Amino acid sequence: MVVKMNTAQRRARLAKRHLLTGAHQIAAVSEVADCLVAFHATDPASVYLSAFARLPNFAATELEAALYQERSLIRMLGMRRTMFVFSRELVPVVQKACTDEIAEKQRKLLIQHLSQQGYPHNVPEAENWLASVCDKTAAAVVKRGR
Repeated sequence: MVVKMNTAQRRARLAKRHLLTGAHQIAAVSEVADCLVAFHATDPASVYLSAFARLPNFAATELEAALYQERSLIRMLGMRRTMFVFSRELVPVVQKACTDEIAEKQRKLLIQHLSQQGYPHNVPEAENWLASVCDKTAAAVVKRGR
């Protein structure tokens, strides 16, 4: 059986699914992120506005705490090199599905730009230089304990 929906019904269903009706019992910004899968975050303000539209009494400090103190939410590049904010549990999925490929392409582009600018002088030197910088950076992060 095919159910036919008019435009108003489709919009009402979409508003409910996107937690825009106020009929939900969600009280935490991390729960909203889970229900939506992710917040679109290309513009820094968009995550805050999206949370504000969905949570009564939302305070920016709640999102900041989830991102920077609790780290229950993560900001990361995903599909089409777009920034998203989502639960920490989704990191491996997004990393494998999108971010690894983005990182590989961006690394090749960086090496190309470095060698075109003359430092290092050619692609193999640029690759070696970048590998060295990455190793030193990773070692510094480990030494600092983060």
